[in-house]
Amino acid sequence: MAKKVFVFVLATAILFSVQLANTQPTGKVWRIGLFHVGLDHVPPSLEPLRQELKKLGYEEGRNLQLDWRNLADEDAANATAKEFVRNRVDLIVAFETQTARAAKAATSEIPIVLVHGEDAIAEGFGKSMARPGGNMTGFLGVGDVPGKRIELFTEVVPQMRRLLVMVDPKDPGAERSLAQLRAAAKRLKSELVERRATTQADVERVFHSLKQGGVDGIFVLSHTSM
Repeated sequence: MAKKVFVFVLATAILFSVQLANTQPTGKVWRIGLFHVGLDHVPPSLEPLRQELKKLGYEEGRNLQLDWRNLADEDAANATAKEFVRNRVDLIVAFETQTARAAKAATSEIPIVLVHGEDAIAEGFGKSMARPGGNMTGFLGVGDVPGKRIELFTEVVPQMRRLLVMVDPKDPGAERSLAQLRAAAKRLKSELVERRATTQADVERVFHSLKQGGVDGIFVLSHTSM
């Protein structure tokens, strides 16, 4: 239920961002550029988002054009964001922080919706959560803040004492997020087992090195690590 509500709210926010309600010109086809970094998966909210937009009266091939890109890295995201701007899309939807950085660098005029971001204020995406200002808005639940996530983890797994943390050293926000995580772990009297991983081979090597019962849980800090 929570996921459905989130996707419905996201779809509604997207429509609001491009001012579709009550102002749609006859025959207008709204163009939205959506992108994500991580070829290993597609954001699970993408398809439900299409369905919710359709329920709200906006359907691909009729009055909506979605330009979806799944990208290898942040360099590709920067190039794609510039392409969206050249193509004059009505809205950019940035899945996760790397694409949000690229979108913000590419335009200060086209509305941007950030989905599944991490620390939006620290990244400079807005002035505050309540009043971000500028051309960017988005969704940041408690699950998107490292300190809060580990607190929730300990509620689900009360016996957790050692937590494996997967970090991509190439992630620009990794050290800041790690600092938040370390502070929360100290407060909760939990030990972090920090491991660096960028490639699939790195991830496999980390997991193969684990001993039975060595950790009580796994925390993927960088989306690029998995």
